[in-house]
Amino acid sequence: MEYYIEAFDSFNKANYGSRSNPCIIKITSSAIITQITTTIATTTTTTTNVNVPKILNLFIPEAKANETILAYAEIYVSGDITAVLKYKYEDENKWKSVPMQNMSTWEYIAVIPSDDSRQGTLQYYLEVSDGYNTSYFGNAEKYLKIKVTAASSTTTSTMTTTTTSTTTSTITTTTTTSTTTNTTTAATSITTTIPLSLEVTSISIKNGEQYKIPLDRGDLTFKSSNTDVVVSGDGTVTAVGAGDAVITIIDKNYNVKQLKITVNDNEISKPEYTLGNVNNSVIIDAVDASAVLKYYARISTNQEGGFTEKQELAADVNSDGIIDSVDASRILAYYAYVSTTNEEAKSMEEFMKKKTK
Repeated sequence: MEYYIEAFDSFNKANYGSRSNPCIIKITSSAIITQITTTIATTTTTTTNVNVPKILNLFIPEAKANETILAYAEIYVSGDITAVLKYKYEDENKWKSVPMQNMSTWEYIAVIPSDDSRQGTLQYYLEVSDGYNTSYFGNAEKYLKIKVTAASSTTTSTMTTTTTSTTTSTITTTTTTSTTTNTTTAATSITTTIPLSLEVTSISIKNGEQYKIPLDRGDLTFKSSNTDVVVSGDGTVTAVGAGDAVITIIDKNYNVKQLKITVNDNEISKPEYTLGNVNNSVIIDAVDASAVLKYYARISTNQEGGFTEKQELAADVNSDGIIDSVDASRILAYYAYVSTTNEEAKSMEEFMKKKTK
């Protein structure tokens, strides 16, 4: 019998197995049930991964038109997952998708781009899959929603009223006159929000190098999508392994910029060469062996060997890091093999493998 289980609440759907990947159990004859005290029944069960992704939370803290919109989620899972934020506006029929990026152990973030941010009611829900099971926070019928408001002004004004009291007194022998004057002074305080911007959206650095993101602000949070590319709290990126990463930069107003980092392996490539062909001629022959012996004689008397890096790599046929008479002997042996074989000749690498066995 094949079976699977679906569980729902108001927002989430969890699967144990699925229609395409069901659990299986073999139902044995009823005689085994009546003889359970004397008979051991064996059943074979095939199950899917029981570590179903658990979505703990999903929210969009703020949404403004023409600005990037951030969605945050907390997802508990023990393996790899694919998390997708589904969204659309109330007046739209088709759901759109943006991937959630893992920012820390449980924390995930999705970015709705600014060119898809407009005034209206934004509907959204989350879909998470581990390849076997799918969990939801909301769905296409019971979604979450937030009002996307007009873009905020970058300048705010605060009016402050100051009252000054002045008293003037004139004294004579017959009359006393007192005059009170009230003066109101208006002061304006202007606060300007610095826009979050980057001149470049992608860079390449070498493994082990550092790069300082050119944003000198104290309200920024930096997150890396790849642990091989580490970013510190002040925006300094350190490459500790080859690969790609996306650095997400968020300010206190939830504005977002992203910088793609490509880390290149800084290993120096070796020049191309043919093992055994020291003089780079058409064939490997006694001339190559003679050149190796001359090189060995020179270095044995503390002289320069006279080989280029490419020639040294070609001469060390037994790959022991030393160029000596043993290499010359192996080159002569290979030359004799090639000259006498009736079959297609092996390469020097294959010939040396056979010799070392």
